[in-house]
Amino acid sequence: MYKLITFIIPVILLSGCINQPANITGEIYGFDLQAIARKNEATCKIEENGKFQQRVLIYKPTQGQGSLPISEGIPEGSWGKAKYLICEVYHSNPYSALLNFEFYNHGGKEKGIEVSPDSIQVDGKDEPRITVLIGVLPYMRSKVVLPLSFLDGQKIFLSRFPGQQKGYVSGHRIATENIGSVKLRLGPFETPGFMTTIEISSISLTNELPESYTEIDKPIVDRFGQWIDKDWTGKISTEAELTERMRKLERDVSNSSYPGNWSKYGGWKEKKF
Repeated sequence: MYKLITFIIPVILLSGCINQPANITGEIYGFDLQAIARKNEATCKIEENGKFQQRVLIYKPTQGQGSLPISEGIPEGSWGKAKYLICEVYHSNPYSALLNFEFYNHGGKEKGIEVSPDSIQVDGKDEPRITVLIGVLPYMRSKVVLPLSFLDGQKIFLSRFPGQQKGYVSGHRIATENIGSVKLRLGPFETPGFMTTIEISSISLTNELPESYTEIDKPIVDRFGQWIDKDWTGKISTEAELTERMRKLERDVSNSSYPGNWSKYGGWKEKKF
């Protein structure tokens, strides 16, 4: 009887959580998505059955509420122990989504800049110390990987990982022990055409890279390298159309020439070195 009770209690406790990521190895801390949703009711809600077949956080920014605080409640020292920030996401917007992770400093002062307990004051406004932007393709479950080593500001472009597009880092370096808060900003955001919504299954700090999701089961680009699930003016449909467009471009530029102070190589003649 005792063994049965000790087995049931952990199951009951875990069943109420939604920050238990699937297949995230080496986890140090799992962010509490339900708590994030409660504190950001204008932009967030919990759905029972998302693309990940579990309870997920649905995040849709609104005018004037464009960033989502995600780091509150993280135990002290967690950032220093971790190597990666992992975010499991999915979206069905007809364009790529942009995840902006904004890191704010915790305490200290810098030359010419006043630093409050959790942000930098630039012209009287709170600004992130460093920002990492990562593109995510639509209609694909993705484990977005942010190596925390890139917060040292020594590289602009992130390493490539399955399911995510090229990412880049901007701002000033920050030591992990000095991270005060982190906000997630989602884009593009512009009414009425770009009202991006994203589904988040988990956010975690880990010391190991997670397993990526399996390969997609159908092509997402056509033979011309264009996104299959979206149409737009100028999208190529046949080889003949592509050939004619290239020939038209050739005709359009055939009588063109550089300005008089440019060389035939496109260099500016006034500057020699």
